[in-house]
Amino acid sequence: MVINLGRGKKINQTFSFLKYGGEAMAYQAARTFRDEMVLSHPPQQQHERLCGVYKRSGGKQTYWVAQTLKYDGKYVRKFFNVAPLGEEQALALASENRFPTASAVTSVGSVCIRN
Repeated sequence: MVINLGRGKKINQTFSFLKYGGEAMAYQAARTFRDEMVLSHPPQQQHERLCGVYKRSGGKQTYWVAQTLKYDGKYVRKFFNVAPLGEEQALALASENRFPTASAVTSVGSVCIRN
């Protein structure tokens, strides 16, 4: 299991079936560990900032970007151009599309684990 705590911090932990007495017990131990880490490392969010959404300006274009960190450590990003959409609609679409890989990961705050 890899837990992304944000701010460049990650925790790698393995839960072997042998050590925990089978797949179900290892899975339960992993979930318990994950929950403890989430509670002890709450996401740091700036005021009114959405986790997984940021604004990017480059050249003449400005975008709102929806970003998700997948369980394999790679990011999925989707860009929403402010020029044709307008500031509010681009932000709304980015916030709606923050977690496009919901079928592959379970997100709790900024922590993602593989199901």
